[in-house]
Amino acid sequence: MEVADDPAQTEPSSPSVKTKWGSVVTGGRNGYQILPDALVRNQGALGLTCTDMVVLVNILMHWWEREPQKMPHPRPEQIAKRMGATVRTVQRSISRLCRAELLEWMPAEKSVAGPAVRSFNVKGLKAKLKHFAQQVEVLDENAV
Repeated sequence: MEVADDPAQTEPSSPSVKTKWGSVVTGGRNGYQILPDALVRNQGALGLTCTDMVVLVNILMHWWEREPQKMPHPRPEQIAKRMGATVRTVQRSISRLCRAELLEWMPAEKSVAGPAVRSFNVKGLKAKLKHFAQQVEVLDENAV
């Protein structure tokens, strides 16, 4: 069975998020991200360490709904500071995520407004999670 990629069919409504979380997700820089259950449920099957998961969540936090074609581009230094980890720890995790073909760390793009930016392509992660989501649907159908 094919998993729908139509955001209108899969996206939770904002009022329910605001009802659950209130001011934690509203105002200023506060917000939320949609994290697929398939990622959380299959982190072991994907070979993700706890550090990999936190690094991945930090990267995905920068993938904005308003611009889904614009890939996330947080700096490893920024992620390390949030995590209370070393930059090298974050870089090693990014390397593991790239070797697992969940991320592709793109070449640096020069910016007129600031330093060069390296974005993360998440198409590999999407493809693997789609595979897991389809397996769950098949299992669910067989259970009926």
